[in-house]
Amino acid sequence: MLAPDVRIVDIDPEHVERAFSLISPRMPSKPSVLVVFYEGNRVVHAVHSRRGPVAGVHFPGVSRLEQVADAQGADVVVCLEKNALPGFVTDVQSKVAWDEPYLFQALTVLECLRSELGRNIHFYSRSPIKMPAVSRRAASFFVRLLPARTLLMLVVFNAEEEEVWSSL
Repeated sequence: MLAPDVRIVDIDPEHVERAFSLISPRMPSKPSVLVVFYEGNRVVHAVHSRRGPVAGVHFPGVSRLEQVADAQGADVVVCLEKNALPGFVTDVQSKVAWDEPYLFQALTVLECLRSELGRNIHFYSRSPIKMPAVSRRAASFFVRLLPARTLLMLVVFNAEEEEVWSSL
């Protein structure tokens, strides 16, 4: 054991993608995402994952996010009322018990998000968001390798760049 008080401080999305690529050759393609902050029927700020900040976004309302996606060429639209994030963060901070296991904390955050969906946070996706496929062989290998209540940490180093390539 490294220490009795190890904490997960940061999860790097690139590390997760790289680790999945080792066990799954079929990574889903990244959808284009449009994040829209709105107040009433007015867009305050919009950012496209491939084009950056977007000006002049026509906003017909949260019930017509498919039109916004079509007009902006986005696969996913995340629409947040201007004050949604501070309210969401306050809710999370008041409910998450930081001494609980990470999984319980994540479930609490999801519950807080679920209570905001449809009120201050709206979501549209052209198709279901797909998780990377993990082969049965790889999954069964890890299940047999690790007994219950065991932690496995995987770190892959890039020797040429002298940096961590992936870690889980």
